[in-house]
Amino acid sequence: MDIEYNCIPLILKQYSFNSKMSMCQLNSRKIMKYTYIDILQDRGKTIAFPWELEIFAMFSIMEYEYNNNNFEGKRKNVFNQIITAIRNYTHPKLKDIPPGTRFIEMFILATGLIQFKPQEDMRYRLFRFNYIFNYKNNKIDMPKVFKEKFDLTFDDFLFCFNLFYLLSGNISVEAYDYIVNTNIKAIQLLKLKRSEFIQKQQGKLPDGIDSAYYALKYLNPYPFIDYNSYIYLPLPHLLIDSITDSLLNRLTDNDDTLRSNLGKEVLESYLFLILKESNAYDEIIREFQYKIEKNEYSTPDVMVRTSDKCILFDSKSSVPSVNLRCFNDITIKKQTDKCAGYISQLFKRIKEFGINYYPFETKMEFKKENIFGVVVLLEENYIFKNNIYNQAAELLNINKNSLDYSYMLSNIKIIGLRDIEEASFISKSYVDGLLEQRDDPNKWYDLTLNYFNINKKDNIIRINELNKFINKLSKNLELTLIELYKKGFLKKDI
Repeated sequence: MDIEYNCIPLILKQYSFNSKMSMCQLNSRKIMKYTYIDILQDRGKTIAFPWELEIFAMFSIMEYEYNNNNFEGKRKNVFNQIITAIRNYTHPKLKDIPPGTRFIEMFILATGLIQFKPQEDMRYRLFRFNYIFNYKNNKIDMPKVFKEKFDLTFDDFLFCFNLFYLLSGNISVEAYDYIVNTNIKAIQLLKLKRSEFIQKQQGKLPDGIDSAYYALKYLNPYPFIDYNSYIYLPLPHLLIDSITDSLLNRLTDNDDTLRSNLGKEVLESYLFLILKESNAYDEIIREFQYKIEKNEYSTPDVMVRTSDKCILFDSKSSVPSVNLRCFNDITIKKQTDKCAGYISQLFKRIKEFGINYYPFETKMEFKKENIFGVVVLLEENYIFKNNIYNQAAELLNINKNSLDYSYMLSNIKIIGLRDIEEASFISKSYVDGLLEQRDDPNKWYDLTLNYFNINKKDNIIRINELNKFINKLSKNLELTLIELYKKGFLKKDI
């Protein structure tokens, strides 16, 4: 018998909390592959996608039980039926949009924010945030800010990588409990009591059950749930989320100054590091000031040259608003305007390149078609690029039939940081992807270049700082395995 989406909460009331949490963790572990989440494997083996599990887990926690059933025997298929109901659900606001461009735009916006992030090697994401949380110069001291906020260092949260790795294999309940108890200070910051979770989550569901699919799930920042004197981990695939993006959001919450300094100081420095260490460019120059008459301006954050082609990068600490997921038109307009502003600002700097400033030691005339601009966002927001470019054209007073508008579409991109990382980590020049996209108008509005495949077997990570960090993670994991073995908690087939 099929289950209706709006009946899911009522059905879950009939199952014990333990059985619901066990079912969550069992299926979460199925998609965990030691250092990444595998959502592309045989769907016959992996029943649920991560975002479907997150909805199941959210309802499971929110709905108090009036029965003590489990997902065994004649109820064995109930979990699969619930997941099918979640998968087939369409938000009412999407139903009201006729098929066409607007529907695709809204669908990609909502689903991209919840579906694309899991497809990333956890070690690379941890490297990015390790750099962010440990960055220090004469203008910003991130370790100090982090310590003042959480009373811990970022290293104190890296046990989550070990736990993620161990839960991808066979780990005993005793080993899990031991890791929780030995890291309890950090876990206190990553857990909520069940009642607290329900109160917070209800505040993110303005339309009730209809909001659940795309709403912020509090399991992302708080993957541990404290209930009946036990600390549950229903969805271990969210462990790395909780100590990267979520920790940063908590750190910068209601602090626009810190968020601004993060973009100006930390991300610019990180971008420079990975581009420089990639050894993929002939020259790489950081931002400097220049004057036009009596006015002082800044160049783009990082400028690179490969032969007779160059890229001007601007980094922004922008992350998508939670309200984007809920089809909030005001938020979408605000985010679109912000991104259009980034594009128009970079367009103006490109116009001045070679006239009012020139960054490279090698003197040459660059053809306009070989000068690229890239706005790098900390996180991609999945807003349709044509909307951003149209708004940028209005800001710049550019006619959409003009050569300037065509140039903006073909040569200026707004992209997520992860796209730059994927090229840099394997020592590929980002110019290659930009050239391919420039020459194919069908790709001008693509969300990413989709050119570099960092996970190909023949690709080798060549960033020295990244390799050192991965070695650090491996060493920490090794020490944890030795400790668990000595305590008698480690199975031989882990």
